[in-house]
Amino acid sequence: MRLLWWVVLALLAGAGAPDLQAQAGAGTASQDTAGLMGELVKVPRGKTIRVGTRSSQLHTGRLADFDAAMLKLEPEDRPLITVRLDEITWLRVRGRSTTTGAVIGGVAGLAFGVLAGVVVARIADEDGDPEYASAIAVLGGVFTVAGAGTGAIIGTAIPKWRLKWP
Repeated sequence: MRLLWWVVLALLAGAGAPDLQAQAGAGTASQDTAGLMGELVKVPRGKTIRVGTRSSQLHTGRLADFDAAMLKLEPEDRPLITVRLDEITWLRVRGRSTTTGAVIGGVAGLAFGVLAGVVVARIADEDGDPEYASAIAVLGGVFTVAGAGTGAIIGTAIPKWRLKWP
């Protein structure tokens, strides 16, 4: 347990460390810009992105355009923002938590389905007929699918920022 706390403290201390990219030379900056350009090419226009800059600014908006030197974002409540590519330290793209929701819903549905199957099998098995034992598998499967579907639907409403660069 103590090891876990030390790891957490080390990670938190590293988060406050000076930006290593800011200390890098010009050759590294051009390589970083090329890596960022490679990731921006994969992002469709109009997709919501978030970038952090060397001056610790955070910009969020829809990707309007970019070239070898500049990135243009369309925030919802402000005019167009232009950010120099060599100032950007990280890039995140907004997605959805559909997969996470489906997994959580599926596991919860499986647990509830197995529990419901056990209850049905206990109630119906008073006469000693073993065919009711299949209720556990059937209800477990049905509730797993229903839970996964419900979790996926709920997950589409939950935004998730995915780190794309660096």
